[in-house]
Amino acid sequence: MERFDHIELSSTNFEATRLRPVLGYLAAKLSPYDLKLINSLNDHKGTLEVYLDANEFNHAVAFAGETYKDHLLKILKEAWEIENEYLVELILD
Repeated sequence: MERFDHIELSSTNFEATRLRPVLGYLAAKLSPYDLKLINSLNDHKGTLEVYLDANEFNHAVAFAGETYKDHLLKILKEAWEIENEYLVELILD
């Protein structure tokens, strides 16, 4: 398990280091506020599990609308495609 700033990286079957390029992509594409929502990234058998701060995420969706969730999910999927993987699951923590 690794930690970058406040985001924890972990993996079940692979090296957690394969999440580094994903995190780099997210840092380039997301705002600092968006990054603060992410508590951890877990590579679970090829599915990217993204644990989000539930209170902050719900606040962001209430403020920006459901399109915010779609926007965040789109960028997470783009980032995960770096590793030739395509399944992303948002988990409110």
